[in-house]
Amino acid sequence: MIRLLHYDDVIRVKQGENIPTDGVVIRGEGTVDESSLTGESMPIPKSSGSTMTAGAALTDGSVDMIVTRLVPENTISAIMDAVSASSTGSGYQDLADRMAGWLLLIASVCCLAAFIGWLLVERLRKGQDWGEAIIIAVGYAIAIAAVSCPCSLAIAVSLRYNPHQLSLLTSR
Repeated sequence: MIRLLHYDDVIRVKQGENIPTDGVVIRGEGTVDESSLTGESMPIPKSSGSTMTAGAALTDGSVDMIVTRLVPENTISAIMDAVSASSTGSGYQDLADRMAGWLLLIASVCCLAAFIGWLLVERLRKGQDWGEAIIIAVGYAIAIAAVSCPCSLAIAVSLRYNPHQLSLLTSR
């Protein structure tokens, strides 16, 4: 039904309904929950002349609005297009992902080597007991990880991420 809308059509949005497409209020008053789009926690009052954004919900009142943007070009469609364009990636993004993976691997090996090295130094050379030696060695390993690759640690989490599996990840 929504696909049958045309420019300058007048539609009525009642309390509790989602706004189907972008438009301008011509009659009525109400409050709109735009939290799904803007993050604003408080409903926004709308009256004659106010713009309405697709995807928001009319929490109170009833308004008649004139359609200013069709469904394929409204705010929700623009957001979906931007998200799909950014998830396709580019050659440079793939190269950066591979480089971050290598940086993570090299930094992890360095952290492990530092852990083992400092564990042996503290235990065998300085005569610390195993518990204290482990604590000191872990501190050096964490310091190396924090200095060498804080960004690659965050990036590497998403190296194997497939955007098409988002629904699987969020449904758990």
